[in-house]
Amino acid sequence: MATLTDAWDAPAFAGALAAFRDYSFSAPEQLRRTPVTIAWGNRDRLLPYALQAPRARRLLPWATHVTLGAGHVPFYDDPAAVAAVIRAAHKATAA
Repeated sequence: MATLTDAWDAPAFAGALAAFRDYSFSAPEQLRRTPVTIAWGNRDRLLPYALQAPRARRLLPWATHVTLGAGHVPFYDDPAAVAAVIRAAHKATAA
């Protein structure tokens, strides 16, 4: 919870959030030939897993989707799991 509170209190957070207000990921097909791995923390309070993961699966069905037992910053919560996802993605791409 402290990480979330710290993020909300960060001086640049409001500006960063505003920058995304009008952004729309509207051309996912442009990534079809690019290896994409999306790793979601199922305890994310900023981008709730139950809402965002299904949306990502609809937009990028060809991507590899991984669920981690982490919050919004999985490399902070579980660096070993994130490293394993990166290694697996690299191995799949290199094969």
